Amino acid sequence: FLSYAPFFKISSEFIAKYPLINKMIEKKVNESTEFSKRITELAKEAPQTKQSQDNLSSYLIQPVKRFPYYSNFLKNIIKVTPNNHPDALFLPLAKKEIADFITQVEEKSESTTKSAIMMNIQVSNSDGFDYVTPQRILTQSFPVSYIKNQSLTTNANKQNNESQENQGYFHVCNDYVFLVNQQTSKCVYKSPLLQFHYFN
Repeated sequence: FLSYAPFFKISSEFIAKYPLINKMIEKKVNESTEFSKRITELAKEAPQTKQSQDNLSSYLIQPVKRFPYYSNFLKNIIKVTPNNHPDALFLPLAKKEIADFITQVEEKSESTTKSAIMMNIQVSNSDGFDYVTPQRILTQSFPVSYIKNQSLTTNANKQNNESQENQGYFHVCNDYVFLVNQQTSKCVYKSPLLQFHYFN
């Protein structure tokens, strides 16, 4: 098992990006009948299981699900392996390899997701502001409800005095904070981090 462990890293990029890949496929399936038909054909061409016969995503998720199984499998083997067994010394090392790999994938997945969030904001806004920069790091994101009022709208909308509750996300970066609309990813508020005022 230890001799194969280094090769697990080959699949780390795919596993880390699987949520984004799956979301992209679902979006394209909903947008294109032709693409949806092709995805169904690919699912049927994949090695057949009950889960993957009509669903490509169920097939693609198999590597994602496999490594937690490995971890539990090794944990159970360690419990029943005598101390005098030739593999007794190596099983804990194999278990640590899997644990380290899963941690690495989780870190990559988080980084990939945060990069995708910032890129989505960049392409959804045409105000000339650089939302994606080499130095900018997204640290936290929070779902929020916000009131769209005069301080957050353009001059064209200021004549409408009715407050409207909207759903959005509050993204905190290492240098800026952004409030974006949940549906459109349009930025409705941004501020340098050091100039942003928190109110209790």
